[in-house]
Amino acid sequence: MSVWSPAADRLLPEQHPSADSHEPRGDIHALDHCRARVDWFNSFRHLACSEIRAASLSGDCSFVNEISRFNFGLKEHHQVCLRGSVLDVCVCVCVCVCEREACVRGRALRSIIAVCKVSREEAELELDEVFDSCFCDPAPFGRVPHSKKDAKFAYRDNENRDWIYANL
Repeated sequence: MSVWSPAADRLLPEQHPSADSHEPRGDIHALDHCRARVDWFNSFRHLACSEIRAASLSGDCSFVNEISRFNFGLKEHHQVCLRGSVLDVCVCVCVCVCEREACVRGRALRSIIAVCKVSREEAELELDEVFDSCFCDPAPFGRVPHSKKDAKFAYRDNENRDWIYANL
């Protein structure tokens, strides 16, 4: 698992013994534990937020993983229309916000129910309360990565945070 370095103000991925033992969900939980002082056992909201972030940022809901689970969801995919001089062509884009949100919501809900003795309705209520803010939090990445390769680039891009302080 990665180690949070307060001095470097970031998660240090080079602490992984090998790429095979890499657990991205655990890394997100470790980061949340260190930076947000998560109360894992007494606050369903904290747990729900961390599970949402873990499902969103770990790649659990990537298009490739959803295909491997036979969750195609083609009816909800966004379309991009390319306008040509002769004809108009609409192309289905593989990254769909609607399907990704449903996947993240479902995986987080199952994790909460597995960890805590809570009813499905209560878990859904807590999940709904924190979903929007937690789903949009990409830390420690600068953006939500859509693959392992993209995660490396997103993390590297976020390491240079000078753009945050440029206008202060």
